[in-house]
Amino acid sequence: MKRLILLTLLLITLIVSCSSSKKSVLNKKQTSTLFDMMISDIEFYDAEMIATRNNNKEVSWQDYKGFHNEKWNKSVSPKELKQLFNEFRRGYLNGHSHLEFLHPIEKTNKTYTDLESTIKIGYTYPEISFYNVENGNKIVSINNIPIDEIFWNFSNYETTKIRPNAVLKNFSSSFNQRNLRVDGEMPKVISYEDQKKDSVFYNPVEPSSEDIFFDGIDLVGYEDWETIEKGYKVALLKKNGVALIKIKNFVYMKGFGGDVDCDEPIEEIADSTMCKDVKVLMRGLQSVKDNTDCLIFDLQDNLGGNENTPFVKMFCPAPFTDTRVQYRKTKLFEDPETRDALNYFNPKAENWYNSLRESGIYQQVSYGDFLPVRGDFCQGDDECGLGIIKPNNNLTSMFNKIIILTNHDTGSSADDFAFRFKEFGGAFIAGQPQSADLTYALISVLYYVDEQGNLDRVFYGNAQKKPSISGKELFKINIPYSKTIDKHGNMLQGNPMPMDLLVPITPENFDNVKRDVLNRAIEYYCN
Repeated sequence: MKRLILLTLLLITLIVSCSSSKKSVLNKKQTSTLFDMMISDIEFYDAEMIATRNNNKEVSWQDYKGFHNEKWNKSVSPKELKQLFNEFRRGYLNGHSHLEFLHPIEKTNKTYTDLESTIKIGYTYPEISFYNVENGNKIVSINNIPIDEIFWNFSNYETTKIRPNAVLKNFSSSFNQRNLRVDGEMPKVISYEDQKKDSVFYNPVEPSSEDIFFDGIDLVGYEDWETIEKGYKVALLKKNGVALIKIKNFVYMKGFGGDVDCDEPIEEIADSTMCKDVKVLMRGLQSVKDNTDCLIFDLQDNLGGNENTPFVKMFCPAPFTDTRVQYRKTKLFEDPETRDALNYFNPKAENWYNSLRESGIYQQVSYGDFLPVRGDFCQGDDECGLGIIKPNNNLTSMFNKIIILTNHDTGSSADDFAFRFKEFGGAFIAGQPQSADLTYALISVLYYVDEQGNLDRVFYGNAQKKPSISGKELFKINIPYSKTIDKHGNMLQGNPMPMDLLVPITPENFDNVKRDVLNRAIEYYCN
């Protein structure tokens, strides 16, 4: 009898659980209204994404919006809302934007395992094609659908990557890790140009223990170079009269580790800081400057990180200016706490804002338009101007040639580094185009259903604490509030510098393309 009661209770629990998971969190009108609300906020506040899509993708913002609008027209359960939201955010073209679903979803006992395909997709660039890495056979279809069609759809609807070379890398990784979907199905069979076919299987693999953000630099593959200095994220190598500075990224556990000039003696600077690495490199360059005349900064796969001012001030071979940005004028920007967060809590930025107010310039700008250009990190003067900033030394100016190596993952602070060294230092750019994804200031918008069942949202600076609300959180979007521009006012997002030396990606160099870029740059510029 007890067993029967337990089974009955279990059955009732399962029925309630299933019905709960399918219960609508929003009715049809609310779902449509929520989508319209989100789109309206994006179109008013997002400083870059719409222009980035219109300038770089075949599917415009209007078409992308319309494609998703048709789907947000029904009553939805939490799980269905999450699916709609995830599909929309996949094509949000900004590597710094974070669109996060917040409504709780019923937990399952399903475990997630890292998977790896038995077939690895390789690709070529700038001529786009795909092949099997193991046998070199050209791939023409997946699940009997042309791979060109699948890639086009992926590029326009399913990736946050902007440039074609970055999209190719993302596409290949998605296939190899079983994340790619072809008409909603996982890859099962690939077809080759010679009409042969292979079945696709996925095997579980041990998850990587690498921390791509905080692990130190690795010099595997550079055994034929002499290591002059090695720090936390950097190394100075030397070979045949060429000095090579590898910078893994600009993510530092302890930040600058001093002021932006890194004036302290190296012995007094804390480890795992940017200033310690800058000083280590400077010490090494002093020791090799008399017998090297070619200096290379390798920023391939450098995803950015902290503000890079100590690096630029120490190594730029000529005077430079701050990164140029423009902020939108909105009512949100007039809230002191939100403005402070959007300005990275920099008191000089408040001086800039007050100066605009006092001069009457602020009042002349319409809401929704952009305020005058300012320096992003406010290093030029006390009002975030674009005055000339002098380097801390002239050591790098002694090198006859400075080369920057870039690829699809050169982003954020690394993007900024490359842009400024090209403009002010005359550096040669070699490799493949940088990601051109360097937004900084973000505004957060949290959408929720209040206790009366009404849709609402709150705005706050990305670095601010999330406000408490009375109701059920649905999701939030963190989107760029400022845009980065060049000296002519052109937006840099999605607009990488022209390559001085474009190194194609081919089946012959696919597995060692970063080393091939280095070798070709040396051959082209240093010999």
